[in-house]
Amino acid sequence: MAETAPPGTEPSGYTSIRVGVAPNPDPFMYKLILIFHETKLGADFLIGWSTRFVPQADRMPGLRRVTVSHVEGGPAGPSDVRLIHELYFDDRAALTAAMSSPEGVGAGAALVELLGPDAGVVDMLFAEHQEGDLHEP
Repeated sequence: MAETAPPGTEPSGYTSIRVGVAPNPDPFMYKLILIFHETKLGADFLIGWSTRFVPQADRMPGLRRVTVSHVEGGPAGPSDVRLIHELYFDDRAALTAAMSSPEGVGAGAALVELLGPDAGVVDMLFAEHQEGDLHEP
C-alpha cells in the first residue's frame, strides 16, 4: 500500500505523494485524457481515429507527449472502454491554448465528425499529472 506524505509536505495543489518515489525535475504536467468506450463504428472507429483525429491532435502546439492504451479488460473481466488517449502539456494554460489553436479545433471537429451521434462514447478529462521513478533497492 502506498504511503502518503505528512500533512503540509505535499507540493502545492497536490494532496498526497508516494513515499519512495524519486522526484521528477519537471514533476507536474497537465494532460487531456480521452476515454473511448465501445462504439457502433467498430473497426471503422479505429481507422477514423488514427487517420482523421490523431494527425490533427499530434500537431497541437505545446504538445509534449502522447500515450495510447488499447484496453483489453480489467480484473473484473471485460470492459466497455476500448481506448485511452492521453495528450500531455506543460500546464493547463498550454493545454487550453492548444485546444483553441487551429490544430486543436480541427482535432475536435474531426472527432465530432467521426463519432457523429455516437459522441457520447468519449469521456474527456483534464488532469494534473506527476510521474516519478522508484528508488533503486
